[in-house]
Amino acid sequence: MKLNLKEKNSYLRSLNVIVPWEELKNEYYKEFKKIKSNYSMPGFRKGSVPDKILRKNLGKSIDGNFIDHALNIYYGQALKDLKINPINQGKVIDVNFEELSVRFIVDEHLKNWTEIYDRIIALGLAEGGENYRLLKAKSDTTQRGGTVSTLVLTVLTSAMNPQMEFHFYEAFPITLSALDFDSANTDLEYFTATAAFRYTNYEIKNLLNN
Repeated sequence: MKLNLKEKNSYLRSLNVIVPWEELKNEYYKEFKKIKSNYSMPGFRKGSVPDKILRKNLGKSIDGNFIDHALNIYYGQALKDLKINPINQGKVIDVNFEELSVRFIVDEHLKNWTEIYDRIIALGLAEGGENYRLLKAKSDTTQRGGTVSTLVLTVLTSAMNPQMEFHFYEAFPITLSALDFDSANTDLEYFTATAAFRYTNYEIKNLLNN
């Protein structure tokens, strides 16, 4: 856990708390399993609703419960570590996950690059614009329908067999690097680009144990 305390004035302080996902994930999955064990819907026994359906139906509620729980724990720990005794309860300004940055090889017809580019343009995500601010804060992802999706990154073994999958839920692109054309370079080189995505949470699946 990383802490950054700033003095706003003689009586007001701003506290930024960064907690790595590795520290949070066990508590998150506990909350997820607790809600899943009590959830039922037509066609499924109580506690047996598939995770994908549960996330779709209750994802925001699960995240909200988890955030409330985590805030109480880490806010209290931060005050203790910094030896602060506030006279009033702190006000939460923003809660978010870090961005996902992906560097990829651009295909021959620029299809993968243009798909991300078109998505950003369609969302109106010019940095500094209103839609960018709203989506970056993840305040309207559920209302915007098809603006978010699940990204799946597959890690391969040296024999090019799938080893692990990273599932990033409710993801959407926010930035995309430009393509650097150099007509003076006669060597064979692949174009690469970097895209950044926002997401709500992620899950790691070990394919070799399945």
